[in-house]
Amino acid sequence: MVYGTSAAWLVLSVLASNSIARSVGPRDPVPEGYHAAPYYPAPRGGWLDSWREAYTKAEALVAQMTLAEKANITSGVGMFMGPCVGNTGSADRLGFPRLCLQDSPLGVASADFVTAFPAGITTGATWDKALIYARGVALGEEFRGKGTNVYLGPSVGPLGRKPLGGRNWEGFGADPVLQAKAAALTIKGVQEQGIIATVKHLIGNEQEMFRMYNPFQPGYSANIDDRTLHELYLWPFAEAVHAGVGAVMTAYNAVNGSACSQHSYLINGLLKDELGFQGMVMSDWLSHISGVDSALAGLDLNMPGDTNIPLFGFSLWQYELTRSVLNGSVPVDRLNDMATRVVAAWYKMGQDKGHPRPNFSSHTRNKKGLLHPAAVLSPIGQVNWFVNVQAEHYRVARQVAQDAITLLKNDGGLLPISNSAKLSVFGTDAQVNPTGPNACANRACNKGTLGMGWGSGVAEYPYLDDPISAIRRRVPEVAFYNTDEFPKVPTPTDDDVAIVFISSDSGENSLIVENNHGDRDEDKLAAWHGGDKLVHDAAEKYGNVIVVVHTVGPLILESWIDHPSVKAVLFAHLPGQEAGESLTSVLFGDVSPSGHLPYSITKTAADFPASISTLKTFTVGQVQDTYSEGLYIDYRLLNKHGIQPRYAFGHGLSYTTFALTNATITPITPLSRVPPPRPPKGPTPSYPTAIPQPSEAYYPRGFVPIWRYLYSWLRPGEADRAYAAGTSGSATDWYPYPAGYSTVQRAGPPAGGAEGGHPALWDVAWEVRVTVRNVGDRYAGRARASVQAYVQFPAGTGYETPVVQLRDFEKTAALGPGESEVVGLRLTRRDVSVWDVERQNWVVPGMGGEGEGGRGNHAIPAQLLLARVNNPEPFRILAHLSPSARPSSTTRALPPPLPLRLGRLLPINAVLDERVQVLVAPRKEKHVVGRDGGAVRVAAEGLEVCGDVFYGLDGGGDEDHVGEGADELRGCVAVALQGLFVDDFADGEPEGGFEALRREDPSENVAPGISAQMQSCHQHLLFSESSRQANKSLTEPPRINTENMDGVANVAATVVDRFSTNIHGTFANLTWEKVIRIVMVAGAYLLLRPYILKLGGKVQMQAHEKEAAAAEAEYQAKAKMSPNELRGKVEIPDHTDDEDETETVGQSTGPSWGKKARRRQREVITKLLEAEEQRLQENQEELEDKDIEEYLVRE
Repeated sequence: MVYGTSAAWLVLSVLASNSIARSVGPRDPVPEGYHAAPYYPAPRGGWLDSWREAYTKAEALVAQMTLAEKANITSGVGMFMGPCVGNTGSADRLGFPRLCLQDSPLGVASADFVTAFPAGITTGATWDKALIYARGVALGEEFRGKGTNVYLGPSVGPLGRKPLGGRNWEGFGADPVLQAKAAALTIKGVQEQGIIATVKHLIGNEQEMFRMYNPFQPGYSANIDDRTLHELYLWPFAEAVHAGVGAVMTAYNAVNGSACSQHSYLINGLLKDELGFQGMVMSDWLSHISGVDSALAGLDLNMPGDTNIPLFGFSLWQYELTRSVLNGSVPVDRLNDMATRVVAAWYKMGQDKGHPRPNFSSHTRNKKGLLHPAAVLSPIGQVNWFVNVQAEHYRVARQVAQDAITLLKNDGGLLPISNSAKLSVFGTDAQVNPTGPNACANRACNKGTLGMGWGSGVAEYPYLDDPISAIRRRVPEVAFYNTDEFPKVPTPTDDDVAIVFISSDSGENSLIVENNHGDRDEDKLAAWHGGDKLVHDAAEKYGNVIVVVHTVGPLILESWIDHPSVKAVLFAHLPGQEAGESLTSVLFGDVSPSGHLPYSITKTAADFPASISTLKTFTVGQVQDTYSEGLYIDYRLLNKHGIQPRYAFGHGLSYTTFALTNATITPITPLSRVPPPRPPKGPTPSYPTAIPQPSEAYYPRGFVPIWRYLYSWLRPGEADRAYAAGTSGSATDWYPYPAGYSTVQRAGPPAGGAEGGHPALWDVAWEVRVTVRNVGDRYAGRARASVQAYVQFPAGTGYETPVVQLRDFEKTAALGPGESEVVGLRLTRRDVSVWDVERQNWVVPGMGGEGEGGRGNHAIPAQLLLARVNNPEPFRILAHLSPSARPSSTTRALPPPLPLRLGRLLPINAVLDERVQVLVAPRKEKHVVGRDGGAVRVAAEGLEVCGDVFYGLDGGGDEDHVGEGADELRGCVAVALQGLFVDDFADGEPEGGFEALRREDPSENVAPGISAQMQSCHQHLLFSESSRQANKSLTEPPRINTENMDGVANVAATVVDRFSTNIHGTFANLTWEKVIRIVMVAGAYLLLRPYILKLGGKVQMQAHEKEAAAAEAEYQAKAKMSPNELRGKVEIPDHTDDEDETETVGQSTGPSWGKKARRRQREVITKLLEAEEQRLQENQEELEDKDIEEYLVRE
């Protein structure tokens, strides 16, 4: 369709100039070693028994669909074109409805009478599998009750790599296992209610800024090596697929240079083939940037249907997908597989059996409203039925919020407090926003109690039970100071207690809050609104201070945490609607706190390397975000470097004390080194390959389209021309297919074979049982304990692994003093394996022999199962894992700090010579591809040290670099030898390496020289602020204050701020190459601009003439009728995009089209066209071109 508007041609002109820019100056290259390998064709779904019934039904239904119907159900009909956030096309003729896709992970977004559940990060802090599942059930019930089909959650990407990341709070914590188990339980609960769950965002969306592709810049590239991808970021998605998730959403950004929505290796290779995903893969909203390429790469559903510039009526699928199938560029069987996957997910959840239709509108709270709000002319009908779906779900929400509260500090046992305590409460976070909890659209402000972040991942509060109201229900005479600046207060007594509320917010990059662009780029890890100072000032005045923190993630607490008056600290996370009662039940001792941190809280931001602690800033071309830290994020990195956090991952105190005793381990499944050969794929549906007749794509005769609504039909002439092109020869003769493209189905990778990967990965290798006893005598009430199980891999296996890794967790029932419970934990093959890059398979490290049969008898050397419970005590060794393990009742403390890991244990107590022998001894492990990031070499001595070890040193792979910084290099080697850290020593000669160090020091005594160089290394290399600043590509861009902006003003502020940021970034780091590139782009645009304008004007004129002629012919053929004759007589009903109107009326629960309603719409459109025709006749082509030119100049 052509829409003759100057704005549309302006957009096309910008797109054209951007294409020129990309061809003249290609994007910045992805770092060496990071590669997005092609993987074609898209694997067909239906080859697993668990989906066999759904695919059998789907295959039969899709076989009856026309080409246009298949294209219609694989795409949205446009942004804001239906009641839901996303609305697919339909095939009503066959009983397949429009699917309603709706945010958010914590509740039904933009709807009334729903529950605002605690956020994902709060849910993760409960460490309670049963409660996580119960929340999923409640979510599923509400999404079904509102008539939705697809729940756009849970979110496991971002994983939480960057503490400043804007959407970390939507997920469950900064660990792949915690994320994976919580996501799987949520999916199970939701899908048992007949709702398709959507795990998102695949993959690498770890910061918000620069994530999206736009006409001026591609989205940033998350550069991740293969092992890190499998062991961290893909891990939760594998668990979600194993749980049977029905849909997966791709991320906005690129991975290793290729956009996620058209990344064939991610979608075809990893997700559909290796992980065996059988459902549908959808794009995130407006992230769809290609038509044919994304279809070939495995994308099944384009949301919301538009291009990444919405509301102009343009799509890369819908009518374009129809055209691509007719001309042969998209194979027919690929479209059939896309449509079948969508329908199979619908059948899998039983939505063909009386599933309700949407009974709400995301756009209005009125009973009647526009059925397609973004359309130029939308019919009007009932859009809200005001269905209350809350039931008793507030109980689940309150329980999650309560059990997530994490007690970090309780000096002197100040908590719990009594109802008779004299309390003073400080901070605006204690009270609901005075203008209402939903006053800020998408919660894009931090005013009042912070119950959720901002963006698309929110829901409407039905109410917000704020903390001050709940406290007053307990202590009516409480003094409340609704301010974030410490006020003048009466002199307190020694027994007075001050409760200080502080917060930290973040959200989606589409909205800016107090100069934070989604990520916490303005306030960083400090409390908002001067909260840290408020705590400090209160502690100076009061002797007993309790700090309550509502936050999206970790904060730096060092300015007040050690103040003697700060006796207790509670992290309440993001509690949702039940913020008040859930908190007071803990404050006043009704229950003991049982939450645990789902992330680490460090003492400084510099405890993490720059790749984690800082956000990527603007650069010309594609922003590159390289995951140089590899496997080491959060507690993994802190353990590796021996850094003591303020509060560790998993930390959480109780009002009582628990003990672990009587640990037993039972081997279940003997393990081989690698899994057995994967099972073959089962049969898949048989699809035709012949290009269908063009008549299947024709617009229905007499059909009047709604402007900007997206359809899959083509005009007869367009369809015929596409069909002629497709049948006249092979598309490979003229279409530029991606490199590596093939149509031959693959057998599948060795690590695949079932949902979630190889079926043997999910075999239970060990069952562990341990007794948890409440041994406290201070708290008379009942309390719950969480047991966290970690694995430590053996040394000397050739695989570098984190010191400890979480593998399972369980929570007890409420135990009274002296009571105990036996807790069961399970470890699978996957839990004790690592990803081998060369084998492209999972390997149990340290096990001798191959044991391909899966029944190996080889012992596993000294894998340790570690656990801790409910407090910050050291890990305890539960057992040594081996196939012949015997029950163990010993529980001895693991001596902190845990040993340094280099693929072998460094002998901490050995003399220097012995340490060097260990460090530079030859190793067989091949260096992981994509991790070297530049090496610093002492080639003559055979000692190699990877440059990415030292976060302030970038050797760039240049051997001469050693000469430029020999002192720093020597110092850092010395630090490594002293047991601080080292990343990799490989292929070195022990004697040569040690002698190289010795020669650097003229004295016979090496130790003094090493000591001096350690100081130099600390000063110049190890996490120094100067190194961090040197690594920043740009200084902080100027910000604007948007605290009170909303709606149009917020959008305008975002545009202005983004423009100023781009200008600043462009000119802050100019090189001659970039100057030449800019000049060439500008020159090319000036040369082509007159031709673009002329072509646009001609096409626009032709379109208007054709439409006017058609309208005039129809107008003359029919009798005129005044629209006033129909006023009040006909209720304009829901619009259908199916040509069989009679059956649609019979099947749809909404209002239907009538003949008079159609006539009325045609008359309105005809009048508009007549007026437009008259205007065109009065204006000559030259004047119109002049108007367009003036408009472009102004813009």
